[in-house]
Formats: sequence, C-alpha cells, structure tokens
Amino acid sequence: AFSFVREGGEWRISDAPDGIILSPATFDSVFRSHAAYFYDPTFTYLVPDERWFLARSSTSTRLATALLDGPSDWLQGAVVSAFPEGTQLSLTAITVDDGTARVDLTADALEATPDARARMQAQLLASFSTLATVTAVELSVEGAPLSVPAMQQPVPVRDPAVDARPLVLTEGVLGFATTSATSRLPGLSDAVEALRPRSVELSADQTSAAVGTSSGTYAVTASGGARLVDARTGLVAPSLDDAGFVWSVVADDPSSLTAYALDGTPHPVVASLPAGPSVTTFRISRDGTRALLLLDDQGESRLLVAAVVRDADGVPLRLGQPLELSAPDGAPVDATWADQLTVAVLTSVGESSRVTMSEVGGDSSSAGRPSGEAVAIVGGNGFDRLLLLGADGDVLEPRGSSWQATGLTADLVATQR
Repeated sequence: AFSFVREGGEWRISDAPDGIILSPATFDSVFRSHAAYFYDPTFTYLVPDERWFLARSSTSTRLATALLDGPSDWLQGAVVSAFPEGTQLSLTAITVDDGTARVDLTADALEATPDARARMQAQLLASFSTLATVTAVELSVEGAPLSVPAMQQPVPVRDPAVDARPLVLTEGVLGFATTSATSRLPGLSDAVEALRPRSVELSADQTSAAVGTSSGTYAVTASGGARLVDARTGLVAPSLDDAGFVWSVVADDPSSLTAYALDGTPHPVVASLPAGPSVTTFRISRDGTRALLLLDDQGESRLLVAAVVRDADGVPLRLGQPLELSAPDGAPVDATWADQLTVAVLTSVGESSRVTMSEVGGDSSSAGRPSGEAVAIVGGNGFDRLLLLGADGDVLEPRGSSWQATGLTADLVATQR
C-alpha cells in the first residue's frame, strides 16, 4: 500500500512499505529463478521449490545454502530432505572445476546412511540442473571426501512423464487415441464407459481411475470395477494420487474436501481455503505433494497451490497454507499441471478463451487464445503436450503461438498421472 499527497500541484508518495522497488525489466536483468529440489516422503519423486537468486557466479553456493535451510514455508510438511538435520556448508563457497561442483559439508552429514548420501548427491545435482557450469557433484565433509554409493533403483523421478497419446472418450469409447486407432484400457475402459463419465483421471500405472459422473465420484480399478465413493451433489471433477486416494470436493464448500481410499473409506482433509470463492478445479500434482486449486471469486479467477501433508502411512491429513499465484484474466474454466513446476489455466474472456502458464513461485505468461470456445485443458509432458477440448469436441494442441486441431474429436479428454 502506498499513500500520496499533493504538493505544488503534483502528486508525491508520502508513505511506502520498507524495501526496494524494481521495475520488471530491472528485476529480470538482476535475478534468475532456480529450483531447490526436495523429495516426497517416499523418496520416489524430486519436488521443485522455485527461488530467485542474484545473477552472479556465486549462485551455486546460494542455491546449496537455500537447499540446506529447508523448503519454503508453504511446502513445510509435504516434502523432505535427504540431508541430516543441521547440515550446512563447511566452506563459505562452492568451487566448480570442469563442470564438477565440490560441496563441502559440516560433520552433521556423517550421520547420513549410504542410501541417504546417494539421495543427497541427487538432490544437489537436480538443484544445480539450471546452472550451465555444473554437470556433476562431489561431496566432502570438512575437507575429507565423503563416500557416495551408486543410487539404488528406483532412481527418484524429477518430472514424471505420461503417455504421449491423448486419452479420450469418443462416442462412448475410452482409450488412447491416434487419428487412425483407439487403444482401450484392459479392465478399465469397460467399467468407466458404463458410468457415462463427465471426467476421468488415470493412475500412473493405468490400473485405477477417479471418475466424475452425474451421480457422484467413483473409484474404478481394473480388477474390482467401479465403487461410488462420494454421492454428494455439486462435486467438481475428482483427482487421484499415486497413494491410492480419490480426492473429491463440493464446489461451493471448499471445507468439504475429502480423500477416499479405493475401498471407499473417507478421510476428511483439513484445508485453510478462502470461504467465499467456489472451487472450479482441484488437481493433485503427479508427485502427490501439492494441490492445485482454481477458484471462482464472483466471476474472477484465483489460482492457489497448497502442500499436501500426510501421516506416516501416506493418508492425507491437511492442506498447508496456500500459495496464491498471479491470477489470470477472465472467468475460470479449468486448470491443470503442465509439469512439476508449471500450471496451465484456461479462462473465458468475453466470447473467447485464453490460456495462461504460471510457474509455482515464478512468473506467468500468456499461452495464446484458441479460436472458438474451449471447455477443458489437460496436461501432458510440458507445454507442447497440453491439450484443449473445444466446445465443438475438437481436441487442440499448441503449435508455435497458436492452437491447432489434432484431428481428434472427443466428448472428454482424460487426465493422466
């Protein structure tokens, strides 16, 4: 907030908050974004936590220091670090020689098991991935080399990929589609098709799905068929996580958020969400650590990301204090995870649609306006694999600065985890 007074016929700032004001152009020339990577509690995925650093040669040291200090406040409780508590840099600077960053740590690092040491190295290497000068990491403790074994399988995934083919429902048939054929899902397609779905989200192993219908939310498995887990009215499209929970919420009541086990057991999730706006879209990230929410605030869009906090068995307990991203223009229509660090938002502006890309903790930018009205957006493997569903049933994809028809038509496009 700024206050102004009029002096000599001109306006002057009379009161301003503490800090330094930078223009966007100046900020972009002085700062660069880099992600510090942490793990989900199962150490299956590497999770990015975007930060901004001065564009200097000391970025590797600043980035490592930020990593050792732990995740951002909004991510607390959802992610973990492989480094033993209290571990810091032993030296004031990290040296980089021939692409190898030599990271010297305090004696706290000696408490790490061999597996943890491998994870520590992988965590640093992922965090340094945006630094062109670093291609490898060597660890030491107060000057003595630290033995790091080879990473045991499975190697943690930094940006999970999905099947490049669109998963669509066309004329009552669900399957992966090309312009010449549709490949149905064994055990799942029949069960999902029988529900006449309005939305579908498929698990990473393609053996289960969360399905939204006119009668409620269903959990569908390839072996057990369909189970109605939430029969409340006014539900938004459900989301699914790899721990086997179907997330469901009543659009007009954000406090109604519930995670259902595939057997139908409900687990109410505590969420500190705004009470006034309604929920348009709810999506769990592929690593299961964050929730994306697109809200409708009296016709305007609000975009939030919140940490998913679970108990020791992986059961969802609560959402952390949400991080609000820059709101896209227009009325909310749909939103999706484009990748682990970026969300794509579809809004309606007048009689046209607009797509906006927003980094979690970073910038937002326009991704163009498709011709005609779009009713849904689905993530794939990055921006180039986003899909839009037009009101006329055409499936669109980004090509350059425009959205072009894929040659496919569909009643719905499913989300893949």
